[in-house]
Amino acid sequence: MATKQATRTTRWTLGVGSEYAVIDSNPENAEMGNPNGDRVDLVYFLSASTEYGTRRREARVFLTEAEAEAWLPFAPSVELWHDAFPVYGSQAYQDSGAEQEEIELEMREEQESYW
Repeated sequence: MATKQATRTTRWTLGVGSEYAVIDSNPENAEMGNPNGDRVDLVYFLSASTEYGTRRREARVFLTEAEAEAWLPFAPSVELWHDAFPVYGSQAYQDSGAEQEEIELEMREEQESYW
């Protein structure tokens, strides 16, 4: 007798996220506060999240939000994307220990600022 296994479907909400990142480096532009001559700019990426707060992100980055949005219909399955930091304040965030990690990081940064 064959048994039937239940399958669980995860619902992902797709969108576009952004962050600042180094997009170019030129040693000729180096200076005291920027020894590598890095150029930092806003980049965009595809992001997916669940109601629980699990988040994934596609590896490709875009220079404009419009480019990222245009790529959404052609993006590979979310299951192939990389796990990303959980949605701030979500149940996934709380369950992952991320909140404690952030508190510890803030404490270390504050202690180092006294040096």
